[in-house]
Amino acid sequence: MDRIIFLLLFCVCCWPAMGTASEVPTAQWIWGTPGGNEKAQAGRCEFQYQFSLAKPKQGELIITCDNQYLVRINGRLVGMGDDWEEQERYDVSELLKDGENTIYVRCRNTDAGPAGLLAQLSVESENGSQTIVTDDRWEAKVQHAGTWDPTIIRRTPWTPVHRLGTAGETDPWGKVRLAEKVQVVRPSVSFGTGPLQLESGDRVLFVGSTLIERAQKYGLIEQALTTRFPNQHVLFRNLGWSGDTVFGHARARFGTVADGFDHLETHVFAEKPNLILVGYGTNEAFAGEAGLDEFVQGLHLLVDTLSSTGARIALLSPVRQENLGSPLPDPTEQNRRISLYRDAIRQVAEDRRCGFIDLYALVKPTSERKLTDNGMHLTPHGYAVAARAFEAGFAWPDRQRRLVADWQAKSIEAEGAMVTDVSAADQELQFDVLDVMLPSPITNADSHAERTLTVQGLPPGQYQLAIDGGVITVADQQRWQNGVAIVSGPEIEQANRLQETINQKNELYFHRWRPQNETYLFLFRKHEQGNNAVEISQFDPLIESKEQEIATLRVPQTHHYRFRRIE
Repeated sequence: MDRIIFLLLFCVCCWPAMGTASEVPTAQWIWGTPGGNEKAQAGRCEFQYQFSLAKPKQGELIITCDNQYLVRINGRLVGMGDDWEEQERYDVSELLKDGENTIYVRCRNTDAGPAGLLAQLSVESENGSQTIVTDDRWEAKVQHAGTWDPTIIRRTPWTPVHRLGTAGETDPWGKVRLAEKVQVVRPSVSFGTGPLQLESGDRVLFVGSTLIERAQKYGLIEQALTTRFPNQHVLFRNLGWSGDTVFGHARARFGTVADGFDHLETHVFAEKPNLILVGYGTNEAFAGEAGLDEFVQGLHLLVDTLSSTGARIALLSPVRQENLGSPLPDPTEQNRRISLYRDAIRQVAEDRRCGFIDLYALVKPTSERKLTDNGMHLTPHGYAVAARAFEAGFAWPDRQRRLVADWQAKSIEAEGAMVTDVSAADQELQFDVLDVMLPSPITNADSHAERTLTVQGLPPGQYQLAIDGGVITVADQQRWQNGVAIVSGPEIEQANRLQETINQKNELYFHRWRPQNETYLFLFRKHEQGNNAVEISQFDPLIESKEQEIATLRVPQTHHYRFRRIE
């Protein structure tokens, strides 16, 4: 009898704990102020929750917010969203760790209306399953829109959240739909070996400081990458910011360096890139050896952050400064410092399985032509040379296109092009040519000879080449037998139009993501002209229109060549 009573007492005492362990908590809508489901002030609200896990194996986060959210787990960016009617799903298995974990969500209420956050994290561990939901155990801090000082949010203490109601039962949200697709937060992706391949749908980002930002004004690097894959629809976006560092100094705007880094991270993530080209080190190198360790740590952090996108990453070295003589300073000592940073970037690239492109070697002390306009900033010719360095760094074959014709046999051999419809008469040779890829834009009279025509077995005399009826060049038989560079014609004109269109697209995108009146549209003076922010999205169709032009211009066309003796 005593044993039975003991077992009954044991069951009664342990029942609540046993029941709690088997129950799955229900997520609550929460906000930093009471009554958010009815009305909350426009502004930013941050949330955090710390929890412990025992050797987690798998985790899925389900989240939505009215109106916008950005979520991190253990400091790594998970995702962003702005559709409160759909709960996004993220596989966050790679971000969870044994021991203490932190989930952080930054939300924004875009107008003075309802506001709320709803989230659920389901984790499978060695010891079983665990579910973390938004409830009154979370903390919040609120910053209303219109404040001039963005540092207020860091000086605001964390306070208990306010529960607004249970998921599926709380107006005005009711039941929100669950996304079908699970987005996987992936670890670092190896850049791989062999020639870089780009495919339709890929998105390439340029991220860095002045070298990157100025590249969009010339379009030569992007043009080189675009023409390598004429039948693939690849989008390029330039997120360069002059004077920036791996820490985000220039992007801080009115905030801190941490705000600048966050600004970079969120823009990169929003673009959903497949390939990120990262160019830093020029500004950091002024610190010399004393700043090298800090730079390397910052670069590792940046690679960690960018890896959250699942994109391949290639690191670029800084460019060697050019000695242009007095009154500009002698760059010898600075170049010694830059070389240290170049070597450090190379090592980080090797350690992190990133690609590496050495731009330091572009500028040589014995260079006949100058590549910069002030010792630091590349000229158009400098960017043309840099574009070739990118192509070499991506292990792409030589861009040269060579046509070799035999005047006697009336035959043509081609490299980098396809020749068809060859016909011959007594004093002329005609044929059609389709290039594998467009040539580089001709930016000056002495550009390197990518495209040549050689005609062997010519009798003495003067010979003329015309393409699509337009005379390109006239030369004697000796020059034709040595090979004549083709630096004009419809292919070059098409390449130049492509470059101009890329530049126009980049300018439109620059104004899309970096409007000059950003302070009045989105920041602390938003209350003055924020109504004009709707105009920013109107850049999108303009950018898309330019993308369509680029898609047409990047594809080579067949042209008719006529080579004949004129005297």
